[in-house]
Amino acid sequence: MSTTDAPADRSASTRWRLHRAGIVNVYQYENEVLDFAGGRLLLRGVNGSGKSTAMNMLLPFLLTARVRGIDAAGEQTGVLKSWMLSGRDEAQPVGYLWLEFARAGDVADPDDPAVTTSTDERAAAEHLVIGCGIKANRSTDNVTTWWFVTTRRPGIDIELVERGVPLSADALRSALGVDPVFPESRRGEYRREVNRRLYGGADTESFLDLLNAVRSPRVGDRVDVDLPEYLVAALPGLSEQALTEAARPLDDLDEHRRNVSDLDTTAAGLTAIEEVYRNYVHTEVEREVVAARELLSAADRARRAERADARAATDASVAEAASLAEADRVDSDIVRLTAEITALEKSPAYTEGQQLDDLRNHVTQLRSDVEVAETRVASLRDRLPDAAQAVRRQEQRTDDEHARLVEELAELDGAAAAAALTARPPSAPAVARRPATDDLNSPDGELDTAVVHAKLDALAGSAGLRRADLDEVRVHAATVDREAAEVRAADAAASVAEGNVHDALSAFEQNRAAVDAERNAWHDAVRSWALDRAASVTTPDDAPVVHSLATPETTRPVGDGAMIRQALIAEVSAVVDVAQRGVVDAEHDLERARDARAEAQALVDDLAERSEPDPPLLDWQRPGVPGLADLVEFVDHLDAEQRAGLEAALMASGLLTAAVTGRGITLHTGELVARPGRAVDAPLSELLRVVEGSDPDGHVTALLSSISTDPESDAPSVISVDGSFRLGTLRGRHGRPTAEFVGAGARRARLERQRSEAAVALVDAEQRTVESTEFLAARRGDFLDVSAIRADIPSLEPVDRAAAAAEAAQTQLDRARDRLEVVRDMAEDADRRLAAASDELQRIARTLALPTTRDQLDQLGRHLDAIVASVRSTKQTVDTVHRSHGEWASAVVRWRTTVADVSDAERRAAVSRSDHEARSARLATLEDTLGLAYHEVVETIEVSRTDLDAA
Repeated sequence: MSTTDAPADRSASTRWRLHRAGIVNVYQYENEVLDFAGGRLLLRGVNGSGKSTAMNMLLPFLLTARVRGIDAAGEQTGVLKSWMLSGRDEAQPVGYLWLEFARAGDVADPDDPAVTTSTDERAAAEHLVIGCGIKANRSTDNVTTWWFVTTRRPGIDIELVERGVPLSADALRSALGVDPVFPESRRGEYRREVNRRLYGGADTESFLDLLNAVRSPRVGDRVDVDLPEYLVAALPGLSEQALTEAARPLDDLDEHRRNVSDLDTTAAGLTAIEEVYRNYVHTEVEREVVAARELLSAADRARRAERADARAATDASVAEAASLAEADRVDSDIVRLTAEITALEKSPAYTEGQQLDDLRNHVTQLRSDVEVAETRVASLRDRLPDAAQAVRRQEQRTDDEHARLVEELAELDGAAAAAALTARPPSAPAVARRPATDDLNSPDGELDTAVVHAKLDALAGSAGLRRADLDEVRVHAATVDREAAEVRAADAAASVAEGNVHDALSAFEQNRAAVDAERNAWHDAVRSWALDRAASVTTPDDAPVVHSLATPETTRPVGDGAMIRQALIAEVSAVVDVAQRGVVDAEHDLERARDARAEAQALVDDLAERSEPDPPLLDWQRPGVPGLADLVEFVDHLDAEQRAGLEAALMASGLLTAAVTGRGITLHTGELVARPGRAVDAPLSELLRVVEGSDPDGHVTALLSSISTDPESDAPSVISVDGSFRLGTLRGRHGRPTAEFVGAGARRARLERQRSEAAVALVDAEQRTVESTEFLAARRGDFLDVSAIRADIPSLEPVDRAAAAAEAAQTQLDRARDRLEVVRDMAEDADRRLAAASDELQRIARTLALPTTRDQLDQLGRHLDAIVASVRSTKQTVDTVHRSHGEWASAVVRWRTTVADVSDAERRAAVSRSDHEARSARLATLEDTLGLAYHEVVETIEVSRTDLDAA
């Protein structure tokens, strides 16, 4: 059937179908191409050959680009890295996975092999290839992927492997040209492109979820409960609005179904549905019209705003030109006013008037200076008593601080002597005085505190050295304490380790004994099994099995248990295989016996219904049409041999079953093989007579008269009693033991013989069936017996468990002994360190004349800390005395400065009064001589300056 005869099949072929798939340098595949038959693929192989891995590589991985859940169970992690790096030596292997889809009749429909595809259709077929490139880096333990969608076909349009090396990502981009290659970060775009190209952009997540659910190995755990939920969840969702709109008229339809005869109501319901959707369409159209009108209004507003902005731009241009003109005018005014001001300021009246202003200002300043000088004189005179009082206060403070310093130095000297320090604190520096007036004293020279500070620093340094000696002794004492603690800990650890070794040794001995016991028990069990079970079982050939362990009871199998058990399994498995082959052979024999019985029974039933046997037909002859054998019988004078020869010639020539017509004897093809003609010598009518009533037209008689029985005759058709014949150019000879088809008696005799033979064959077939059934039952029993024996082979699991426990006990014992040796070494080392630390502590303490007990060391440390603190406090007191002495000298200086300032201020006040009086007299003279011209010039300049500032 051509493709035009099956439009349904051709429309189905326009869908995308899986056509080919490829795995390049991934897992254990080198460059494998898988061909799909009509979108289907069957992978067959033993367990572990990689069938599931190959499917996991392709689907649904290449559709979803999701590595998570790549395996059917969804439990593996690091799958890509394992595929690319496991069992490889390459540092950075690269591989590819791809799927090719085809549509529009590229391949014939596998469901209808008669559907073929024309050459033009094949040329117009469309292909789509999706795939993933994978690159692993052994040094960084990272895996990088890239994804592609293309119409170029691997192995046909492009090659993914060049010189035995898969293409890199950049090489793939160059090879694909305009087709996209997506990096790992753009896998989402790849998924959307695949959805768009394969599914028209439809959402396929629910179907992929269904695929992941049904491919899970655990899908069968609750298939009756979970699978319907998965299928329902995968159905596409329905629009709530559409359901709501359709529900109203459909409710009416439900009512109409209950009243089938009310066709008018049904029509009204359908009209209501149409009205609902018409209103919906009208609503949507009106909404679109409103939106379009709003867009038109917005466009009109935009055009009006554009025209307003153009007018505003024009007005701004005019204003800009006016502003520029105004700026030019103002610039000329600025130049003019500047020139006028300059000319006025250079006029003689203005110059002389400026001198008058300067004199007037100077007189005013002199008057102010006189007032300030008089005020300063009064202020300084008021400060003299305060300055003198400050000198007396600072002198008293200096004496108080000096007395405190003397007291602190005395206390510090006592503390240094008690600590046996080599350095001692200094004496307090003396404070010298000389009279400044009758009631005021001033310090005589500076107070030297540098020597005091130096000696106090030396005292602190001595205390620090002593503290260092003390800390050194403390460090050694702490070392002794620490080493003593480690000695105690090591002794305790050694005691614990000795106990652990003892316990581990006991456990090891118990586990070794358990291993021996389990091994002996297993050997006994194997011997008993071999003697009691396996030795009594026979194969179908009656050969005893498991000879290797049929040993006397006093002996035990020698050798490794695993090897012995493996040998047993191999030996018994061979017997099981023999028994299984016997079962298979018996099943085949039974099946053949049943088929033979069914054929024999069918033949018996068929022969019982027949009145005559079937005539012998050649392959080219047509059954069901009366032939020559049905129309004639032998003449009485022919013996059995002649009848058999004549019938053999008729049978071999085809005349026996050929149809007889007015034209002659005709084959089912219409070919005329014999026809009535002239009468011949020794005609066939002398040996065959026509059955009464079967030749009303005489055609058969005429035909028999035209066929000769003489082999030497020149007649066109010859049939001889010796089995030879000639039909035109066709010649031959045939023989039969007896005649069976010519004549009713012969046919009935043949039918009876066939019935008898069929009955005997049926009895034989039934007997063979019974015997085959019994033989199969025996072989199945043998198979079950030897299978049970193989299942009863004693397990090594108890021995293995005991051996594992013994190995663990041995490991634990070794660890305990190693730990004991380590702990003992640590204890000895701790003792040596403790003795050395004690000796060193005594030596250091004697050398530094320090105690060794912690209490004495702590007491001495606190005493040294107090000395250092006292030194710091005393140095602060020295600084305070020095500061007070300096402030006393500063107070004297301030008092003397104040006395000098009073004298200087009185002199300056007298000078200021004299200068003021002279300048005032000259000012009065100039004011009388200068006229009004200066004031007019000043006013003009002020007006011009005002105009200039405005410009």
